Amino acid sequence: AMNNELNEVKLSELPRFAQESTDIQELLYLSELNFQRLVQMTKAAGVPCLVIWLPAKLELTSNARNSALANILRTHRIMLRKLSAGHKGFEFWDSFKKTGNEFASDNLFISGGLGTDKLSVVGSRWFAGKTTPAVKRFLQSVLEDRVE
Repeated sequence: AMNNELNEVKLSELPRFAQESTDIQELLYLSELNFQRLVQMTKAAGVPCLVIWLPAKLELTSNARNSALANILRTHRIMLRKLSAGHKGFEFWDSFKKTGNEFASDNLFISGGLGTDKLSVVGSRWFAGKTTPAVKRFLQSVLEDRVE
């Protein structure tokens, strides 16, 4: 069972700890259950939900695409795509699949000091530009469904 202590686990440490820790394995399982519950709640309430995947810096580097972390994240993206395909009103936009090759991950993320691996200003603008069309389509479809 998860203990009550707040322990920060960095994403890059996850694969190493996943094999060593039942707590991390349980956390990954609970993450999936939480998304399933979110789908149930949005469906019951008639409230649409859009989930957008913000890729981790590690995911975007070519040498890490087959790492243990990349496999964990890929599994979660697949799970979210399946949930989205099976439930009207719950959409998943997988930005990882739509990033293309026009970025340099060093420019998108802060590379040193506090805040390492968080989006930079340039990265935030780039990501907003990538997600805006998906958000607009989602909102338009929601509004069309409400008007009909």
